[in-house]
Amino acid sequence: MKILLSTAVLSLFQILSKRVFAQNFTPVQIRVNHYASERLGSNDVVQPMLISPDTVLDYILNQNWTDSVWVDSRKSNYSFNDNGDITKILFERWADSVWVNLWLQSAIYDSSENLSEFLFETWLNESWEKLFRVSSTHDDNSNLTEEFTENWELDTWVKFSLVGFKYDSIGALQMDSTQIWRSDEWVKSGRSNYYYNENNSGYVKTEELWLDSVFVNNRRLTYMFNTSGFDSVKLHERWDTDSWNNSLRELWTYDESDFLTLYASETWSTENWGLSQRTFYTNYDNGIRQEALFQLWNGIEFVFTSKSTYFYEGIVSVEESEIIPHNFAMYQNYPNPFNPVTKIEYTLPHSGDVTLIIYNLLGEEVARIVNRYQQAGEYNTIWNASNMASGIYFYRLQAGDFVQTRKMVLLK
Repeated sequence: MKILLSTAVLSLFQILSKRVFAQNFTPVQIRVNHYASERLGSNDVVQPMLISPDTVLDYILNQNWTDSVWVDSRKSNYSFNDNGDITKILFERWADSVWVNLWLQSAIYDSSENLSEFLFETWLNESWEKLFRVSSTHDDNSNLTEEFTENWELDTWVKFSLVGFKYDSIGALQMDSTQIWRSDEWVKSGRSNYYYNENNSGYVKTEELWLDSVFVNNRRLTYMFNTSGFDSVKLHERWDTDSWNNSLRELWTYDESDFLTLYASETWSTENWGLSQRTFYTNYDNGIRQEALFQLWNGIEFVFTSKSTYFYEGIVSVEESEIIPHNFAMYQNYPNPFNPVTKIEYTLPHSGDVTLIIYNLLGEEVARIVNRYQQAGEYNTIWNASNMASGIYFYRLQAGDFVQTRKMVLLK
């Protein structure tokens, strides 16, 4: 378990430490970052949308849906150096109405801003206790070449695992191999091979385990990208005796600006794909992540389980924003999710005919809140959905040539 945790957390730093947007990644960078995605186990890691040149992630608040209300659960606080690299992530849990330390992740970078050392600590007996650390080396092209993991045991560092990476002439990851420290020597554990489509529309990763002095198939991952190079479909297969068998399928959906809006996963049962879980993402207009809303399939319907809200230095939440009268704008409804009343705010820099319409998931109009001529100014309106069923709705504002649509969730 420790090796999975250590390399996963290290990969989080590798991907999120730079002030870049995923849509500027080259195909090679996307391929390399997919290695980290596998280690992290994240469904949106190749499009983090967490930081930009003018906006720095401050913290992420995680809440659980309990007894029809959102209850604080955990919070992750981020620190950066002057280069925009993440240097610390402090995880806290909500207990007895106060935030309590949980984990601390720290990072050190080399002169080329490559992550060179990562330390994971846990809060124990009112102090930080080391758990493990990962040291990384890179080649002249900043490709990760080795990860060395050590566990903290009896006040000393003890070898645990060693992962090596090989690349082709253009820097695409070809293989990673893992060894475990056992009985004072390195012992083979597993390896992964990467095969890419010529048109960069996807690739296949095969994972093998070292058993009885031979590598044997274990799992196969098939990635398919959309035309912008982002994940579209990811197929998981397990090796069973003499063939690959479906296990899990992941799906990503993006808006017209290539910002992630929906993630869904399905599990294979007999001869069909069955619903499993999904996550709805809300982004600010510039693509910065605002909220992630998680649902699980209970066999009958999707139910809300938790949500993550992102807070930044350089941008404030919608409900706290100053409304700028000289710009058209429509803001996220509040509260969201709601039951059964919510408020929608918008601004008009010019007078004109205005419509504000509510639609259901089928695209059917269910309410027309505003349908009149309005003077320039700031407006807010209330929608009472007491006669509507729980679910996802969209509200669309049109004022002259300005059109904007946002999503909201009714929970009863």
